[in-house]
Amino acid sequence: MRALRQSSQGGDSGGFDLLYLIPIILGALVLLFLLLWLLCRRPRRRRKSSESFQVFDTPPIIESHRAMGDSGPAVVVSPMDPLASFSSFKDHDTSTKNVWLSGSGRTLNSARSGCSSRSLTASSVADFTLDTTQRDAVFRVLHHDSALATQRLAVDKIAFERVLGESATRQLWLCQFEGDEIVVKRLTPPDKDEDAFPALMTFVREIQLTASLEHPNVARFLGVAWGQSLRSLCFVAEYVARGDLASFLRRSRKRRLQMTQQVSSSSSGGSTSSNTGPSPSLQSSGSGFTLTSWIDDKLPLAIGVTRALAYLHSRRPKPIVYRVLRASKVAVSDRFETKLIDLTPAAEGAPPVDQEELAAGSGSAFWTAPELLTGGSPTQASDIYAFGVLLAEIDSEGKRPYQSTRDSRSGDKLRAFQVLNLVASGELRPHFAPNCPAEVRGIALACMRQNPMQRPTAREVLRDLQSCAACSAA
Repeated sequence: MRALRQSSQGGDSGGFDLLYLIPIILGALVLLFLLLWLLCRRPRRRRKSSESFQVFDTPPIIESHRAMGDSGPAVVVSPMDPLASFSSFKDHDTSTKNVWLSGSGRTLNSARSGCSSRSLTASSVADFTLDTTQRDAVFRVLHHDSALATQRLAVDKIAFERVLGESATRQLWLCQFEGDEIVVKRLTPPDKDEDAFPALMTFVREIQLTASLEHPNVARFLGVAWGQSLRSLCFVAEYVARGDLASFLRRSRKRRLQMTQQVSSSSSGGSTSSNTGPSPSLQSSGSGFTLTSWIDDKLPLAIGVTRALAYLHSRRPKPIVYRVLRASKVAVSDRFETKLIDLTPAAEGAPPVDQEELAAGSGSAFWTAPELLTGGSPTQASDIYAFGVLLAEIDSEGKRPYQSTRDSRSGDKLRAFQVLNLVASGELRPHFAPNCPAEVRGIALACMRQNPMQRPTAREVLRDLQSCAACSAA
């Protein structure tokens, strides 16, 4: 019996030693696996690092001086170059530039061989500095958002022609894609020490927002493009032929003044006109069109903007507040349809007012609702207020609001801060011409009521404007 007990104890002791040995073996295997994984990963990380400093994602742009009758050498520019500076285009007249994208098969070296040494690659503008987590976060959105993944365009097929405009955060380019004119928006190169990740994610949100919209009075989203570097990220929208509404209105006013002067000159010379009837709608002046009637010409422009606002404000689950509505944010198509073209502030969740703009009376200062001037937040009602000011822009054919406003006592022209103080207190609103229809003026003043709760909705404004058009037609 004692022998049996000793034998049993000896067996337990042997099993106990084996249990200690198993975790030691497993630990050694895990360490070996980790070592092999690290050795395999190092070449990949080195390769990925070299890709992040790649200079050209796409073929370079060749700016052909010969096409402009200049015998000088061409200049290599790549809009997708992480080190390229686009501010250099500001030094030249971009309206006559012939900038085109070299075709496939043309290498960077072969392009440079026929060009001067003048290049924008040696600029101080740095590429986006992102860690792996940040890069993965951006690419995760781009690849997993079905609306973006299914509308991705080949970035090397976008031919950059000229800069249409540039803000502190965005660049707008006129481009060609497979023979069609398009507009491309991309990020302005960041400062060297600037954290680019927040701006990049905001830009991605703007792309998502723009891709989600589909309305005839909102500029159509055509696709998104990017290369190996996020520096190449851009999105494509339709090119609206007649430019922004503010410029369109000013051109119309200028042409009508020229036509009036010509008529006056002819009358003073003793000639008479055989056409004694009223001027036709959207009268051609040889170099464009002149708005001649509020109801027939101007009212359709306003109705198009209202349709777009009503669409944005009715979005669910969250309405979209446009924030910076004014004529320069509206484009005019070749069929004289108005389209909203810039959703950057809506995507950024931009602050209600820019203090520098307010101080200078620039930007959207004169379209800003009174409640925003006193610290309120943007709402659908503040969009409606801005639309009321936009109606005054259309009425004046592109004149800046309050540009001729003077002090009632001294007669001096009011400075920007004086105008805004009067607007905030409800003492001043934009002027309308005597020939502006009373119904339109009434709608505009309702939109610009001091109390935002008393302003009409976008759908109500649309209904009232359409009623004006219907009554006129009857």
